[in-house]
Amino acid sequence: MNDSFPTVQITLDGDVVDHHRPYQPFKKIPIRLFGTNKTTDVDQSRKPYGRRTVKTGNCLDPVRGCSGGRTNHGLGCWWGCYAKEMSLRFHRLFDIPVSMILNETLLSKDLRRLSTDWVRIGVNGDPCFDWELTSKVVDLVARHDKIPVVVTRFWEFPDGDVLALLAEAKAHLHVSLCAFDPPVFREKRLRVMYRYHELGGTARLRLVSFAFKPDDPLWAVQNELAQHVGVIEQPARVMRSNPVWSRLDSDRYAPHSSYVTGTADHRRLTAGSLYPLLLQCVTGCADCHHQCGTRVPVDLE
Repeated sequence: MNDSFPTVQITLDGDVVDHHRPYQPFKKIPIRLFGTNKTTDVDQSRKPYGRRTVKTGNCLDPVRGCSGGRTNHGLGCWWGCYAKEMSLRFHRLFDIPVSMILNETLLSKDLRRLSTDWVRIGVNGDPCFDWELTSKVVDLVARHDKIPVVVTRFWEFPDGDVLALLAEAKAHLHVSLCAFDPPVFREKRLRVMYRYHELGGTARLRLVSFAFKPDDPLWAVQNELAQHVGVIEQPARVMRSNPVWSRLDSDRYAPHSSYVTGTADHRRLTAGSLYPLLLQCVTGCADCHHQCGTRVPVDLE
C-alpha cells in the first residue's frame, strides 16, 4: 500500500465509501469506445446508483481524471462533478489526470463497428490535459468518417497548431462555462472559442445553467452567456450539500430523473431549462434531436 494515497474519501452526497482500500490514480489503459447510462439507450436495470457499466457507446477518454476536481472545495466544477464522484466509488484519484494509451488498431476496430456518426471525447476526464494525444485521437476518429466532439473546460489551452489540426479534422469543440466562473476565466475561453470559429472550426458554449435567487447579479452574467453563438444549455444538477446551493432559488428545483433507474433522483436537483430557445441537453442521447449539436449548424451571423 502506498501511504501517500488517502484511504478515506467522501462522495458528493456525504457517503463514506470503502476506506480500507487505497485510492490510486487511473490506470493507463488503451483508449476504447464506451457508453454511459445517458448516452446509450439501454434497459433500466435499477442497479444502485453509479454501479452500472455500459460497455457499448460512442464515448472515449484520451485522458482520465481532471485537476479541476480540486476546485469548489474539492467537489469539482461549480455544479459538482459527477465524474469525480463516480471515480471515488471506484477508488480513483480523479484530481490527477492520466493520459491513456492510443492503440490505433484497437480503437479503429471500435470505430468501424460504431453505428452513430459522431464520437464524444471527454467523459471521465478532460482531454485538455494532453492536447497532443487528443489531436491524434481526433484525427483517427475523423479518418473513420465520424465527427469528433471534444468536451472541455480548457484547464489547459491548445496552441494555434493544435487548433488548426482540430479544425482540419472538423472537430466540434464544446466549452463548458457557467455564471459562477470568474470573468477572466470566461473571457479566456470565449476567445479560444471564437478563434476556433475564425479557423473554420465549429465551437459551442455549453452553458451550465442555474436558477438563482431573483435578485442575484449572476442572472445578468448567465443571460449574457446565453447570447453567444452556438450555445447548448445544460441545466445544472445540484446537490443541497453543494456550497452554491445557498445562491439558488430552491423553490424552482426538483428531483432529476435518473439515467440509471429512470426514476426520480432526490440527490441531484434541477431547475430544468431556463432558455427554451437554445439547444438543450436535458434528455438521454437517444431522445436528443440535435445529437450534441452535430445536426444543427452554428449561426455565426
